[in-house]
Amino acid sequence: MRLRAGLVFSLMALLAGCGGGSSKNDDGGGKGGGAAGAGGASAGRGGASGGAGTGGDSSAAGTSGSAGTSGSAGTSGSAGTSGAAGAGMAGVGGAGGAAGTGGVAGTGGGTVDAGDDGGQDAAMCTPVERPALHGAPDILIVLDASGSMNNDLNDMACSNGCGLNSKWAQMVPAINQIVAATESSVNWGLKFFADTNGTCGVGSGVAVPIAPQNAAVIAAALAGRTTADGNVTNGSRTPTRVAETVAANVLSTLTDSNPRFILLATDGLPNCAPGVSDQAADDSAGTVTAVSDAAGRGFATFVVGIATASIPFADQALSQMAVAGGRARSGTPAYYPVGSTSELVTALDGIVGQAGTCTLGIGEPPPGSSLEAISVRANGTTVARDTNHLAGWDYADAAHTSIALFGPTCTALRNGTVQSITIAFACPPAG
Repeated sequence: MRLRAGLVFSLMALLAGCGGGSSKNDDGGGKGGGAAGAGGASAGRGGASGGAGTGGDSSAAGTSGSAGTSGSAGTSGSAGTSGAAGAGMAGVGGAGGAAGTGGVAGTGGGTVDAGDDGGQDAAMCTPVERPALHGAPDILIVLDASGSMNNDLNDMACSNGCGLNSKWAQMVPAINQIVAATESSVNWGLKFFADTNGTCGVGSGVAVPIAPQNAAVIAAALAGRTTADGNVTNGSRTPTRVAETVAANVLSTLTDSNPRFILLATDGLPNCAPGVSDQAADDSAGTVTAVSDAAGRGFATFVVGIATASIPFADQALSQMAVAGGRARSGTPAYYPVGSTSELVTALDGIVGQAGTCTLGIGEPPPGSSLEAISVRANGTTVARDTNHLAGWDYADAAHTSIALFGPTCTALRNGTVQSITIAFACPPAG
């Protein structure tokens, strides 16, 4: 009879130990923190013979377990020496004692389990692949209105300007044609330089703010700077550096999430360097820096050179600007050289195609992922990143919220060979 009562009592203690251990394990798992308070854990798993309930080096684990049917249960716990206090796997005992009350003393750092913050991030992150985002680009045309735009396409001056044979008269129809053809898919704007009083004056505003359906407004602004015989009115010098900086400032005020570009069209070397008394002095170096700064702010610049073949050093300076702007063309020169209305139409069409098709938004990264850990796939095939912008992809803005495609991948996307561009987000490594 005593033997039977003892056996019943032992079984009840065993059940109590299992129940207590389960409860504490749920608490510990929710809080995270490793093998904290492991005294109860090890003590409860206790041994094959003997008095469970001594468990752990320093915890109060196993204070009730006489359930161990054999062995020195609970003598092995490192309770209190690892993990965040009272957390983790405390009280998982049960098989060998009523260790459910253990694990109170854990104060040290120990093994981190999946319940801590880093573990939660890793647990939340799942590799995701989703389509890149297409948006109508914002393009601000920054157009040279210098007096040399009244020269002919060989840069030869004419008495009272070259009128309908002037560079200005050849460029205006091409701009109007492309803007009219794309006003539904591109948000266009226009700025002249110079555009205020004086030969080097550049105001902080624009002639036409960026907006959709802007063809008529831009055509009117161009007409307003054109004389009856086709010359540009109020021909100035070429303050390209300041115009580029103002253009970047204007783009920075936009609140949409579209990719943003500057289309710089000029017929020669920049001058009007700020702070320099000689207004005709070359300002190429300063302008290259301004173009590079705009690109660093997320605003790439396409550079169009208007009838520059006969202008010494123009190729070198404009090519440097194109490279600094992040939208250099393949081949030599790096900028887009045009010498007629039709050539400008072709160049602008290519620029619009790149801006509208080959610059894509990344979107918000999934939980636990990063904009800095992506790969790009075209029709399911991985595209290599190319920071030289010749073939592949690269980030299109300083904040890394969009990508640009270059070379064959961009061409294939534009002609329809590639129909799917996706962004693959990787998870950060566990640990």
